[in-house]
Amino acid sequence: MKMLIFIPPSHFKDDSLNMAKLFFDKWGIDYVISSYTSHECIGSQGSVQKPDINTNNVIVSNYDGILIIGGEGIEKYKLNDFRPFLDTLLRFNNEKKKICAIGNSVKTIAKSNIIKNKRIAGTTDKASKDLVLLFRGILSDEPFEISDNILTISDREYSDLEDGMMELISQLGLK
Repeated sequence: MKMLIFIPPSHFKDDSLNMAKLFFDKWGIDYVISSYTSHECIGSQGSVQKPDINTNNVIVSNYDGILIIGGEGIEKYKLNDFRPFLDTLLRFNNEKKKICAIGNSVKTIAKSNIIKNKRIAGTTDKASKDLVLLFRGILSDEPFEISDNILTISDREYSDLEDGMMELISQLGLK
């Protein structure tokens, strides 16, 4: 089992990344940190993470899924409009790989046009809500939602993130 964890070059949610790494380490899931830079990425709370691979060099078939970490960096770098990233998400979807979006990173899966008629977990971000509706996703108030190969996790509360990560572990067949 090998997952790709995508983070924006800066202003990613440190707690989301740390929780993902904790869960993956606990369950023996190999992971690779990816971003669109080879430099150190700085989280919104100051944590530093050096990507293992530039997302441009990702070979989708080498991974069982992708986890997209949200945060202000999604907007800062306009990742929901960055065609190479959206194309990478399309490749993950076309190969029926797991796609997990946390918080406002649902914008990226919405803009990659893979959420039609899929339930999307509640988000507090109005722009994310608007994009989900525009691309015909079904908004939910639940802390996490699973629709086919897509799992979305709200980051409204720390417990939402924890419960969503447990569900991802379950979806990967490890629980």
